Amino acid sequence: MASPAGRPGRVRIRVTGAAVALLLLAAFSLAFWLATDTEVQLAIATAIVVGVVIDAVLAWRAVGPVTVDLRCPDEVSVGEPSQWTAQVLGWTRPLTLTPLLTHEQPDLLVSHGRLGTFEWPGLRRGVVPFAVVDAKANGPLGLASAGRRHLVALPAPLHVAPHPIETETRWPRARAVGFGTNEGSPIGDDLFRSVRPYQSGDEQRRVHWKATAHHGQLMVRESDGLGVVIVRLVVDLGLPGPGADLAAGRAAWVAAAALDRGWSVELTTLDASSEIPQLASLGRTFGPPPVLVDPPLVPLPTVTAPVRNAKEVRRRLCTTACGTPVAPTGSGWRGLTCRVDRDGVHWS
Repeated sequence: MASPAGRPGRVRIRVTGAAVALLLLAAFSLAFWLATDTEVQLAIATAIVVGVVIDAVLAWRAVGPVTVDLRCPDEVSVGEPSQWTAQVLGWTRPLTLTPLLTHEQPDLLVSHGRLGTFEWPGLRRGVVPFAVVDAKANGPLGLASAGRRHLVALPAPLHVAPHPIETETRWPRARAVGFGTNEGSPIGDDLFRSVRPYQSGDEQRRVHWKATAHHGQLMVRESDGLGVVIVRLVVDLGLPGPGADLAAGRAAWVAAAALDRGWSVELTTLDASSEIPQLASLGRTFGPPPVLVDPPLVPLPTVTAPVRNAKEVRRRLCTTACGTPVAPTGSGWRGLTCRVDRDGVHWS
């Protein structure tokens, strides 16, 4: 089992290639001393061994008392570096921090106890409640290095959301299912508000010809209608992999674009919000990497719930599991339905 969050693992010591060569020389000198009883050979062997041991002890002291505190944003995009800060307490010598469970594992130098703002490598989609870092330091002679693995609890879970991927789609003609006031409504064009440049999918009946002639480009009317349009967005991520990330990015863009039109949006997803990442093994520095617990193979619930803004969309898609949700059925549904998968956007 992994150590509790905030508690580091054991300090590990590793001698360098130069130290191994010197220890072999010490062994040869010791053997020569046994054969010839020459005290100079004994002194050489003793000096080498003592030097390596002292270097290893100083490296151990550099990482042994260290504690690591991390601060991060509350939301980042999948695979993109993010800005973090680190505070290292108890350090006595310069050391490096190496982030784990990330796409890349750069060594971040700590020489004054605080890194300030630095780039944390990209992460996979999901909710991240903790970070795993290796703190490593070399001895003054460079003959030994020491490392200690830290499991650091974050102040608040980090949401790694899909980056919206703009997708070419032909928006269907809206069908009102209630009453309200929003720009995307199909009725109530008499409540004229303004004009804007034409966008792909705009209805021809919205073209404002006088404004088009004045601006020299195709312009359309924006109006406040009286009908409420609802779209149910079914997110089918399919099998894990790049295709799932592509589908999640498309879903994020379509949902945000529909909200910008003034439509009400419902997301239908396989919900994995109850599956909080946990460590099966912390591993150790200079050894096995940390291992996450495999999620249980149990059916996940399909959740259909409204989202009010782009941030709520991203948070929902953070915890959307791979697979195909079972969309609600019934003759009472009067809104639009949109299925987003790795093959594209499909309206019905």
